Order: sequence, then C-alpha cells, then structure tokens
Amino acid sequence: MEIALFTLGSLFCGITRSFPILVLARVIQGIVAAGTMANNQGIITEVFPANERGRALGITGTFVALGSLVGPALGGFIVSATSWEYIFLINVPIGIIWLQVLGYY
Repeated sequence: MEIALFTLGSLFCGITRSFPILVLARVIQGIVAAGTMANNQGIITEVFPANERGRALGITGTFVALGSLVGPALGGFIVSATSWEYIFLINVPIGIIWLQVLGYY
C-alpha cells in the first residue's frame, strides 16, 4: 500500500502545473516515506531470524546510504537532460514494477 501511495504522489508531482498540488503531493510522499523508514527496522527484526538479522539490517543500511549518495547526482543528471518533472516521474514505472512483483497490481 505504501508503494502505491508513494507512486501516486510521484505521479501527481510530475504531472501537476499547480504549486499547491505539488506541495500536497510532496507531503503525501513525505508521510509515506517517513512511515516506511520508521518501520523498516522493526519489520526486519520481526521477519528475519536472529542469525540473519544483522546481515538484513546491514543490507538495508547500505541501500539507504547508496540512495543518499547516488540520488542527488542522478537527479541532477535527469534535470539537466530533461526537465524537473522527470525526477518524480522516474518513480512511477519503478513503483508499478514493484507493485507487480509484490502481487498488488
């Protein structure tokens, strides 16, 4: 459900021409992202057995760090090659693919 809301927020950010709608869509994205980040470690500790928990938390931390490192450069490349709307629209096909992988769509 979170992936669907974040994807929908990204779509609204990418297609809107209204500043208030852009802000509202970003608020939706922020709330969903904050909820996901706040719960991911708890979910990992519940799902993984004790002997695999450290590895799972390490992988999650690695991908969060990689996103922080790659995200700004990728966003700058996308904006310089196209326009700012595409930094949001790139999330839409990724979200749809994840929804299909998880069996929601």
